[in-house]
Amino acid sequence: MKKWILLLSLFLLLPKLALSATYTVCASGCDHTTIQAAINGHVLTTDDIVEVRADTPGGTATFAEQVAWYSTDNGTAGHPVVLRGRAGDIINITGSDTRDNCLVMTGVSYATVQNIRFHDAVYSGVQIQSASDHIIIQDCIAYDNGWWGIAFSDDGGADTNCYAYRNICYGNLNYGGLGGKINTAGEISGNICYSNGDDSWADHGIYISSNSKNMVVKNNLSYSNAAVGIKVGSNTTGITIAYNVTYSNGRAGILIDTPTSGIDIYNNTDYSSLNGLYLVASDTNITVDNVKNNIFYAADEYGVRLTEGTGAAVITTFTNNDVDAGVGGDYEITTGSINGSANNPTGSNGNISVDPLFVSATNFHILAGSPCKDTGTPVGLTQDKDGIPVPVGTGVDIGAYEYFGTFLGTGITFRGGSAQ
Repeated sequence: MKKWILLLSLFLLLPKLALSATYTVCASGCDHTTIQAAINGHVLTTDDIVEVRADTPGGTATFAEQVAWYSTDNGTAGHPVVLRGRAGDIINITGSDTRDNCLVMTGVSYATVQNIRFHDAVYSGVQIQSASDHIIIQDCIAYDNGWWGIAFSDDGGADTNCYAYRNICYGNLNYGGLGGKINTAGEISGNICYSNGDDSWADHGIYISSNSKNMVVKNNLSYSNAAVGIKVGSNTTGITIAYNVTYSNGRAGILIDTPTSGIDIYNNTDYSSLNGLYLVASDTNITVDNVKNNIFYAADEYGVRLTEGTGAAVITTFTNNDVDAGVGGDYEITTGSINGSANNPTGSNGNISVDPLFVSATNFHILAGSPCKDTGTPVGLTQDKDGIPVPVGTGVDIGAYEYFGTFLGTGITFRGGSAQ
C-alpha cells in the first residue's frame, strides 16, 4: 500500500513540474531566433525562463527589436517568469535609434529581467507600465536612450512592488537614468547612475516620481547627472533614502520636491554637487521627518538649502550631520525650519561643520582621523554601502561608509568593498 501511495504522490507532482520550462534564443541552434518570438510562442507562467544567448558561451549577441511583454505571461509569488541573458554572455537589445523602446512590460505580474543591455531606443531602454506588479530589474545596463534608462509607470499609471538591483544607467538623455512611480512598495538598491540628461532641473540619476509610496532607495552611486543625483517628486510618502553616494550633480545631490511627507534621509554622502540637500517648497509645504548621519561637503552653493517658493520646508529632526559647504555657505533657510528653528544647526544635536577627511576627492570612505568616525546616531540600519556591519567601533559613523580599517595592497580598496 505504501508503494502505491508513493507512486500516486509522484504522479500528482508531474503536472506541476511540467509547468516550468526554459526557452532559448540565439541566432541559430536555439528554440527561437528573436526574443519576441520566444514570448509570443508560449504562455509563460510559473518559473518559466527565456534565456538569450550568444552563439558561443562568453560571446556577444545583439538583437535589434522592441520586445513587448504583456499581461498574458505572468509568474506567481516566489516563482517569477524570468527573461535573462545567459551568464557570461553580453546580450544587447538595441533600439537602433528608430524603435520607441527596447523592452516594454505592460500589466505584467511577477517577472524578473536580468543580465541584458538596453540601448539606443528613441524613448526608454526598459519601460514598465499599466500597473505591472512585482517586477525585478537586476544586473542590467541601460544607456544612450532618448528618455529613461529604466522607467517604472512610464504611462502615468502606478506600478506596485517593483525593484531595481545592481543596474547601471548612463547617457540617457531625458528624465533620468532610473526611476518612475511605484505604489505600495519598492526598492532601488545597489545601482550606478551617471552622466544622464542635459537639463539642470529635469534630468536625474535616480528619480522617484510623484505619488510614489513606501520605497527604499539605498546603496546607490549617482554622479555627474545634469540635475539631481536622487530626486523625490511631489506627493510622495514613506520614502527612505539611506547609504547612497552622490557627487558632482548639476542641481543637487538629493532634492525633495513639494509637497512630500514621511521622508527619512540617513547616512548619505554628497560631494561637490551644486547643493547637497535641497528642499524645494514651491507653493505648498514639505515635511522631511528625519535627516541623520549625512555628509554634505564642498557644495558649490549650499550644503543644505530650504528655499525656492512660498511653501514651508520643514526638517523635523536633523541630527549628527556634517555640513561643510563651499561658495554659498553651509545652510540657506529662507522658508521653513530645521529642528523647529531657522537658525544654523551647527553645534547642536550632534551636527558639525568640518572637513570629513575622505580618502580622496574620488573615494568617499573616511580616514581613521575623520571627525565623522563614531559620531553618528543609531537609525536602525545594520550595514553600510559596502555591506560592512554598523556600527564598527564605539558608534555609528556619519556618511555612507563605516570606517573599517586599513587599505589592502597598493590600490584604494577596502576589505568591505570597492573604492566608491
